[in-house]
Amino acid sequence: MLKGILLIFLCTFMWALNGNVGAYIFQYKAFTPDVLVAIRLTTVGVILFVHDLYRSGRYAFRVVRKRENIPAFLLYSIGGILCMQYGYFTAISYSNAPTTTLIQYTGMFFVIFVVAIKERTWPKPIVYPILALCSLGLFLMVTGGDPTSLKVSSKALFWGLVSAVGFTNFNGSIISIGE
Repeated sequence: MLKGILLIFLCTFMWALNGNVGAYIFQYKAFTPDVLVAIRLTTVGVILFVHDLYRSGRYAFRVVRKRENIPAFLLYSIGGILCMQYGYFTAISYSNAPTTTLIQYTGMFFVIFVVAIKERTWPKPIVYPILALCSLGLFLMVTGGDPTSLKVSSKALFWGLVSAVGFTNFNGSIISIGE
């Protein structure tokens, strides 16, 4: 139990640090989201592949071993992970990490919507007031309470929503590898 709590704390801390470091290097080190995302995803991909190869040998290629998995794998990697990461860091470059994170998590709306369609059932009644409160909070954050103005740039809002769509895909609500 303690190990699980510590891992949750570590992941939360690293996620918070992630966005702030991204904002810092965009502002002070002349990085672009393109460069940052390319470096991050390539590095993580190589590390995970080497780790999987070490642990499972030839089974490291199991995702693409079956040809029918390739389209789902590509949709997951490009439509999910790349879309989420690139959208997130591009939105940060136009605004800031906290705002972008809040916009990205509107992906939960998309997850609820997609799961409701896939399962052919309405969400539980408790979900609706929660969605309403989240929508109100997002509206207030983005407009400052004035529906005729945006307090967040339209580019930041657009890329934040791209990240939210990637978040939906990343969380497996649209596709599942190997199904």
